[in-house]
Amino acid sequence: MPIIHVRISYNSVTLKDWEGLPVEKEKKLKDFFNDISISYLSSNFWGADFEVKFSSLITLAREKVSPNCIAWGAVSIWNFMQIFIWYCKKE
Repeated sequence: MPIIHVRISYNSVTLKDWEGLPVEKEKKLKDFFNDISISYLSSNFWGADFEVKFSSLITLAREKVSPNCIAWGAVSIWNFMQIFIWYCKKE
């Protein structure tokens, strides 16, 4: 099972600090986000709109990734150690 290193923030505040989390091969990034938001975030953020950005290192520029991408595909394209940062856009 691939591992995605994740950080979630909202208005420059970290809601979930860096953690490597397993993701099922066929799961879309948006479904993965919904799963982890329920597990790790306040119910205020369940179902929130969000933006996904990718970087191979924490310090590199981030590339926007579609939440409809299959997680395994994203992991395969950008190597084993990938970092995804979710920016919540709560209404």
